[in-house]
Amino acid sequence: MTSPLRNLSSGKKAFLFRGKPLQDIKVLITPFTTDNAIKAGAILTSVGSLEQFNIRYTNKSEGDTRQAYFEMVSLTATFSESAVHLHLGAADGSSSLIGRYMLPGNLIHNTPEIVIVDPADLEFLRKLGPTYNYQELAIAAES
Repeated sequence: MTSPLRNLSSGKKAFLFRGKPLQDIKVLITPFTTDNAIKAGAILTSVGSLEQFNIRYTNKSEGDTRQAYFEMVSLTATFSESAVHLHLGAADGSSSLIGRYMLPGNLIHNTPEIVIVDPADLEFLRKLGPTYNYQELAIAAES
């Protein structure tokens, strides 16, 4: 059993990330991460809306794309300069909720406000997991 890393971060950075209408959220996060040298990013909170989402179930290769207006009720992620892992929860006009793994193709309607945190002394890596052959989170701590 692997023990969790606790209280390692002596410093944290926080960012407010914003996009513009019709931009793709997932595509925007990668250059933002690189430009700000984020090595262990996580989304703390987010609000906003989409006019298209593209999400998929964990064991499927193809996505489910829908066009309408959706409120983002949840956007969670771990990411670094080398990998982005996002999950989206979105509600439609009748308050039906859907959530899954986020693919490219999630287009902003109203500018989202996404708060990102970056513990200064951690790095998120992706390594091939032994069970399902997915790229899984590995955490490195600076010495």
